[in-house]
Amino acid sequence: MKFTESDTVYFQKKYPEPIENSYVMLKSGEKEKFTKLFNGINFYKFDNEYAQENLCDGTGYLLNVSIKDKHKRIFLYGNVILKELKTFIDSLGKIKANLKFLPTKKVVDFGDLGYLIPPPPPPKPERIHFVN
Repeated sequence: MKFTESDTVYFQKKYPEPIENSYVMLKSGEKEKFTKLFNGINFYKFDNEYAQENLCDGTGYLLNVSIKDKHKRIFLYGNVILKELKTFIDSLGKIKANLKFLPTKKVVDFGDLGYLIPPPPPPKPERIHFVN
């Protein structure tokens, strides 16, 4: 999800393909919930990464926070997510579940999602056939 300074929230579904963008215009009560949620946490006190080692295919979150000229990026992966951040993410999910997102063709910049998008698989090895 991407939150803007206005009353618009964007959402991008990446899996399963195709990638789809959608948006919702928040009502004043909904915007107040988001504002209260974001103001209730100091993102800048957290490390940039909390990742469980030796885990493949776990749940990951990437928080890209930009407030005025300050930027913070927090990658969360596996069962090492701090309680305060887990509560924040769960709260976002509960609020999102009650919103009615509409599809949009608008290109929306969600920032660098490199942590969340796995690299493409390596090419398959070529088979060499010997003919006698």
